[in-house]
Amino acid sequence: MDKSKEEGFAKRGLSAKIRQAERRGADWLEKSTRHYNRRTWRILLAIFIMLGGAVSGLLLIGGLTGELEKAFSLERITRTISSPPAENEGANRDQLTKAEFDRLVEYKAFLDSLQKSPEARVRYLKIVSRHPGIPDSLGRIIKYYQSQIKNR
Repeated sequence: MDKSKEEGFAKRGLSAKIRQAERRGADWLEKSTRHYNRRTWRILLAIFIMLGGAVSGLLLIGGLTGELEKAFSLERITRTISSPPAENEGANRDQLTKAEFDRLVEYKAFLDSLQKSPEARVRYLKIVSRHPGIPDSLGRIIKYYQSQIKNR
């Protein structure tokens, strides 16, 4: 059998299962609400509208006053979820070691050298497309730590 026909059968089978589940859900809802009269439906509709309006109003007011920003706490990601916890994870590292600083400077020089030749520029563009803003970030980090070194 042709592969496209097999995929077509699978898609039709899946859509039939989805329609069957929708039908069962609709039948259950119809059976459950069959005894509701017109007055009950209006009361339910009014409650739904009032709840929707209240939630929308709270979101609108919270957005205008800035209270929603306090509702969510955002924390900087310092390590990947899958990485094991470090021994000194609670310690704040404000300083780079000399080796780390030298590696950053070397990498910045490497990126700058890639921009000089047309063949290497392709590699530079690939790096920058995967890590946008890396040249600027490296420059800022290097300037920050150079100023820290000067202030010592």
